[in-house]
Amino acid sequence: MKTKIAMVLLCVSFFAQAEIKHVFIAADESRQQLHYVNEYAPEKNWTVKNKGGRDIWFLSDERFLASFPGGYRVYDVESGALIKEIKLCSPKNRNFSVGYFKGHIYFAGEKTIYEMDENDEILREIPINAGKFFRIMRMTDEGGFLFTSDLQKIREVDNNGALVQEFDLAPVGKWVRKLYGAVRVPNGNTLVSTGGGQRVVEFDKKAEIVREFPAKKSLDFKLFFFSGIVPLANGNVVVSHWTGHEKDAGKKAPQILEFDKKGKLVWQWHDPETAGSIHGVIVLK
Repeated sequence: MKTKIAMVLLCVSFFAQAEIKHVFIAADESRQQLHYVNEYAPEKNWTVKNKGGRDIWFLSDERFLASFPGGYRVYDVESGALIKEIKLCSPKNRNFSVGYFKGHIYFAGEKTIYEMDENDEILREIPINAGKFFRIMRMTDEGGFLFTSDLQKIREVDNNGALVQEFDLAPVGKWVRKLYGAVRVPNGNTLVSTGGGQRVVEFDKKAEIVREFPAKKSLDFKLFFFSGIVPLANGNVVVSHWTGHEKDAGKKAPQILEFDKKGKLVWQWHDPETAGSIHGVIVLK
């Protein structure tokens, strides 16, 4: 009987500690590249150039979007092949973002969100006037938009650009600075990447903080800047860990991090030979 119990415990321990692996696409700012990484089948990995790109997002299982100053590109997931490039506006501002919602592509800058149809024709230009600290935009389930609008503020607007609410992170502390982006999760809460604050903060519907992670000094490597964030179906959160503009900035620390519901680091990706500094990721598996 004791042998059977021991075997069961061993099996439970094995599955509980099973190695986490992912399939993902990462936007490499310092080397101006895109990387497809398949940890199950590394032979499928690819790297392609994406000059000026900042943001990436899903288009379908086969294609994804990548922003560049003044427009967006569509790439093939399997091969990394460039399918098309759409130019929309002046490339003066580098901070452009992309989204996809109910068959339409959305391309955003600090002043305007462009709504595109399936033929890449402009349907609307939605004014938002986010300000010079705009970084990335994410869609809500209602078709609205979440984006950074200040060093310490996140703004939510509806599909016509009207203000719904604003999250001010200044009361959280002076350590919150240069926010990067926000995303709505299924329970209605909002996750915010605090940029130079090196943490993720979660707000509830009343704009009250329910958690922040990771705990200060809980990791054995230096933290730099939290950029893109992706909530996973299991409740974990994947964070792009940007480490600098230089080509070999990826050597400084792990480039992508994953935290569980308790804020514990459960997975990391660090490949400075392949990539420089990562500021965006989409997780395919």
